[in-house]
Amino acid sequence: MSVLTRKSPGPPAASNFSKDASGERTHQVHACAVGHPQVPDLLAFRDYLRANPARTEEYGALKKELARRHPHDIVAYMRGKDAFVKGVLAEARAWARSARRDV
Repeated sequence: MSVLTRKSPGPPAASNFSKDASGERTHQVHACAVGHPQVPDLLAFRDYLRANPARTEEYGALKKELARRHPHDIVAYMRGKDAFVKGVLAEARAWARSARRDV
């Protein structure tokens, strides 16, 4: 199995791993150091999207459109997600607090 380690402009002390098959991304894993200060936000974002399918669909559609527009420019792709991610993260933090999660 061939796995790519990617350096991308993301959280410091984090690594991205992905696997592609036939030119399609099949797996993507983000790993952070234990105790990294962004871990609670990353988990809140993940859990909120899991609990809110409509927001997940919006995020997926945005990512597909940005990937189509910026196939070789990860910085432009990430900038395109920025406002959406910040908005969802604010929702996720509030949701986590209301559910008495540790965020």
